Amino acid sequence: MIYMYLYSKMIFSMQSFYFKLLYILPILTYFSLNLLKAIFRVYKYLKLFCREWFYTTNHKRLGLNYILFAAFSGLFGTTLSTLIRLELAQPGSLIFANNANAYHVTMAIHAIIMVFFLVTPLVFGGFGNYFLPIYVGARDVAYPRLNNFSLWILPAALITVLRTLWEGIRVTPSNYIYESNFTNKYWNRSIFNTELILLNKEDEENFNFKSYNFDSEAISWHNLYEKNNLNIEYSFEECNSLPIDADTLVGYLPAINNSADLTNTMAGWTFTTPFSHSRFTGAPLDWAMAGLLVATFSSILTLINLVVTWRYLRGRGSRNQKDFYPIALIANFISLRILIIVSPILNAGLLMLLADRHFYTAFFTVRAGGDILLFQHIFWFFGHPEVYILVMPAFGIASTLIPYYTRKPLGSKMHMVYAMHAIASMGFVVWGHHMYLVGIDNKARILFFVVTVMIGLPASVKVCGWVASLANSVTFLTVELLFAISFISFFVIGGLSGSFCAHAATDIMLHDTYYIVGHFHIMLSGSLMAMLFAYIYFNFKEFLGIYYNWSFAFIHCTLHFIGHILTFVPMLWLGYAGMPRRIQDYPWGYAGWHSVASLGHTIVLTGIFFFIFNICNAIYMKRPVDSRNKGFPFIPNRVSFLLINKHYSSIVINNKQLLGNVFVREYLNFKILYTGL
Repeated sequence: MIYMYLYSKMIFSMQSFYFKLLYILPILTYFSLNLLKAIFRVYKYLKLFCREWFYTTNHKRLGLNYILFAAFSGLFGTTLSTLIRLELAQPGSLIFANNANAYHVTMAIHAIIMVFFLVTPLVFGGFGNYFLPIYVGARDVAYPRLNNFSLWILPAALITVLRTLWEGIRVTPSNYIYESNFTNKYWNRSIFNTELILLNKEDEENFNFKSYNFDSEAISWHNLYEKNNLNIEYSFEECNSLPIDADTLVGYLPAINNSADLTNTMAGWTFTTPFSHSRFTGAPLDWAMAGLLVATFSSILTLINLVVTWRYLRGRGSRNQKDFYPIALIANFISLRILIIVSPILNAGLLMLLADRHFYTAFFTVRAGGDILLFQHIFWFFGHPEVYILVMPAFGIASTLIPYYTRKPLGSKMHMVYAMHAIASMGFVVWGHHMYLVGIDNKARILFFVVTVMIGLPASVKVCGWVASLANSVTFLTVELLFAISFISFFVIGGLSGSFCAHAATDIMLHDTYYIVGHFHIMLSGSLMAMLFAYIYFNFKEFLGIYYNWSFAFIHCTLHFIGHILTFVPMLWLGYAGMPRRIQDYPWGYAGWHSVASLGHTIVLTGIFFFIFNICNAIYMKRPVDSRNKGFPFIPNRVSFLLINKHYSSIVINNKQLLGNVFVREYLNFKILYTGL
């Protein structure tokens, strides 16, 4: 060190620049080489990480990637729902500053993300890819590279949908109802002899609206919904005598509007015609439809992969053992069969709507001979079976967890399977109960009403089977079983509330009110998410190889149940009181129940925080999986469920000393299936 000090002092005492550089150059070379070595090492690890997780074709890692993507999408969709609940906590505009366009776009994107980017990828892409090859005895899925492709087009679809959210929120409706250039006073555009003049709000009083007909119109902020001053040149009765010539027909079609305003303001997440025509919505609605097309295309690729895997890659002898398939596997394949029928229909409807908006077709344009209700039929023919597509795997999970933790066979397994087939079959012919008020025939109303009520019969069979499995049994109160019990509770509440919507007479009063919002959120957010959380906890040891904290999981389960009850049951009372949907502001008479709903949503958010904290805590603590928690609860509690008192002999888990009246074969099947012993 002394030598280096004397050497440096001698070098720097010289006045020559080259002598100083001669001293500094070795030091710079040393640090540069170490920096390059670190960069190369990071590059090596990144390359290895990308090869193992981004380029992988392993079905388990792709399943985990699906789960992570669904978790990110769910957190983003939950953030949007939090903004909506904060806006509705009290009358007045608290979050969106009277920007109704931003509110409606947020609500629409929240619905799209939760249905198409959270639940569908989590159920089929995550759990399906991870467990289905294991269930059927296959090494991997049939098309591993296609499996990877169907995963990585989902982020592109999500970004495309979020473009709609950004365009809808950033527009301020105080200056222009259509945005082209904030510095221009007018925007005049002519497309195929269809002229569209967009006005500044201050110049509306000085403009002569009567000089513009139905196909050449001036649109401003105040008269957007009230076009009494516009002359309607062609009435509905004259549509049958429209010219056949394509050049002449162009003038009757809606004008293309490439502006960014009014995106999803009237169309909603269902893209309802005629509000989804280009006359009312701009280009960002095309982004939403394009993202939805890509997402449904990804789900179609996934379901084809899973169906082919089940059909052709099953283990030897499994075709003769169909009665021994896990009921969760049967439920998944019922969902896949529904999805493979209805998803292409939605894609076809979206392509037809895009063609109407951009290529002057007339599938849904009444003035050109189209059917304005056709898209609603197409969408709800997909939309209502989609509910059963998402709930059916929850049926299978509940029918798996309840027998597992009650240590007894599932009550009437074959009846439970037939009930799922009946629900799936009748789910195709009940879409019309979403359209009671659009003018369908009374005979069609009666048909849809009767079939919708009939679905309650197989659903009741499911509930009776679960309750029969819980009754008269030694029940281990674990988090998974508590989630299953909450699932049954939410399913019963949602089913009973939905029975009123099935009746055409009562649906006339309840349609487009908060009663509908409370009903389907109880079914999807309450019951479905309860079983998905239960399945994540049940397979936590399989996913991460460690064990979670039981106390945090119990708090999560409790807050999930209480929060959803406080959030969505008040919406039923709001609907009874006449509170309409898709409304940003409301009178003070509805403020009480809205405040309770916002409080319940806060409780749900707290439960999600405990869920995330539980995962982080498990990764940090790294609790090993041992004989206490491998396949069995950490804290077992023997109870006699439903207050049915009956004497039971002792049960010792580790020594496999079972109850005298419990089927040993069923126990061993579950033991081998879920613990690998």
